[in-house]
Amino acid sequence: HVQNSLTLNKGKTGGLKPDMGVISQQGLVGVISATSDNFSIVLPIIHPKAWYSVQIKDKHYIGILKWDGKDFRTAQMAEVANHALLAIGDTVETRESGILPEGIPVGIIKKFEKVEGSNFLAISVELFVDFSQVYYVFVIDNLMKPEQKDLELSTEE
Repeated sequence: HVQNSLTLNKGKTGGLKPDMGVISQQGLVGVISATSDNFSIVLPIIHPKAWYSVQIKDKHYIGILKWDGKDFRTAQMAEVANHALLAIGDTVETRESGILPEGIPVGIIKKFEKVEGSNFLAISVELFVDFSQVYYVFVIDNLMKPEQKDLELSTEE
């Protein structure tokens, strides 16, 4: 499998840290996985180990975005029930995850089909970000994440 990654020319001294979201003007790029003083490594959505919580915009069908390692312009959305009312061209966006806010554009549905013997659809998503041309990115820090984590941990006990 291809192990894609991106290197940013900012790191800890620039305020970056692991688990910060990375987007471009087109949409979701990935999440920072590691930092040094002056550089950061981004685990992009086109990495075989990456998966993201996503939804169909305005329809709120929830699923998981993964990449099959084939075409860098297309990812797959899984875990969407086969009774979902989808259309070619529907927009896929992020769900609030503690790392990423809801509503960051990911791509559009290129095709979908029922999988024989499964309760879920197989969905192909044409990505908005062209990974052959990623140059400038924005980094997202969820300033509420520590409070959210503390609350979630306190309610699990």
